[in-house]
Amino acid sequence: MKTTRAKMLVAMTALMGAVGLGATVMAAPASAAPVTLTGCPASSGSNDTSTISVTIDDGLLAVGNIVPIHDRSGVDGTFYNGVTFSTTALDSAMSSPVCGVERTAAGPLRYHWLYCTEKPLNVCGNAPWVMGQSAAAATLTTLDKGRLAYVLDNLIDNTNAATRGQSQRLVWCVTEHLGSGAPAPAYLGGEKALNCPTWATIDATLNLAPQLAATAAPAVVEAGGTATFTVTSNSSPLTVTPIGLDSLAVCPGQTGVTLAGATLTLTGAAAGRQVTLCGVKAGGGNGGITVTFANPTVSTLQFWQRRVDNASCQGMLSTEIVPGPGASAQAQAAWQSVLDTTTTTAGTTTTTTDPGTTTTTRPIDVLDTSTFPVISITLPRTGSGRASGTALAAGLLVLL
Repeated sequence: MKTTRAKMLVAMTALMGAVGLGATVMAAPASAAPVTLTGCPASSGSNDTSTISVTIDDGLLAVGNIVPIHDRSGVDGTFYNGVTFSTTALDSAMSSPVCGVERTAAGPLRYHWLYCTEKPLNVCGNAPWVMGQSAAAATLTTLDKGRLAYVLDNLIDNTNAATRGQSQRLVWCVTEHLGSGAPAPAYLGGEKALNCPTWATIDATLNLAPQLAATAAPAVVEAGGTATFTVTSNSSPLTVTPIGLDSLAVCPGQTGVTLAGATLTLTGAAAGRQVTLCGVKAGGGNGGITVTFANPTVSTLQFWQRRVDNASCQGMLSTEIVPGPGASAQAQAAWQSVLDTTTTTAGTTTTTTDPGTTTTTRPIDVLDTSTFPVISITLPRTGSGRASGTALAAGLLVLL
């Protein structure tokens, strides 16, 4: 059973984190066909310890496809070897959930468990699926998607074939729009009694319109000084990660807010709250925070379906989870070892900037005689042997 990350989710569609995923492995080069894949653990035994191997044409593993390779019990229907993997004939032999494999853009293969979203329809597992083709996704309300995300995040158990079957029934509780406590849809027969969740209890934990933002002030701080980070959210708890800071704490004078380790807890967050955190950095450089939802609330539910024949084929909901926009917020300030300063004294301007460059300038209208050359002038004598006052004055005027 995967770790619970409860309490919220979304008006958009599925959670971060994944349930029951197989290990990432490297695919054979595209030129090598067929390729043998080892899928999700899927033996039909009670301990579910073995992993099925399937050989398919490597060309089917194009980026954007997900290829169903075996069902909940490891049954592959014998149609996965080379040309028998058909893109035209439909198949209903697989029982959900189904293990699918996709090639990521970077090249490795990833394995997903995928759950059916339309109980009366066929799995149609003998052709690649593509994302976004599912008609079921269009019928789900925001509340439905929030409930699905809660089920995936808290109730799905991919431990063995039996628990996977029970998990499928809980997914159908949402997609079949069943009420609280209603009997979960029957599946293969002979299953133990299972009721749908109590939706009122779950709905009270859902955040269907999550908000998260962070800002910093001032933008420039003196080394050793404090920057204030303002976090705005309607979700609690949040995860706060300091970056390049020597200390981070809740600023004084606030109630109903605690920061314990990386967990920021806000009382009354559902109505929207704004809190301030004080960050200190002793030396120069950038410092900041990253804030994320501790219980992921913004993400994308991945719906897959056969590229053709959708009318009779199931939509599939993946437990591979992709964070969506707004899943985190960041804020940053710059600490300077010497703050930029400008001072003016006696007509002299001194500017100091980080990392410690000082420039001194003098305005052109300030006379500094210390740099002027000394000029000696000899005036012609008159008959009396003295320069007249008028002549001296005229000579000075000429110099000026």
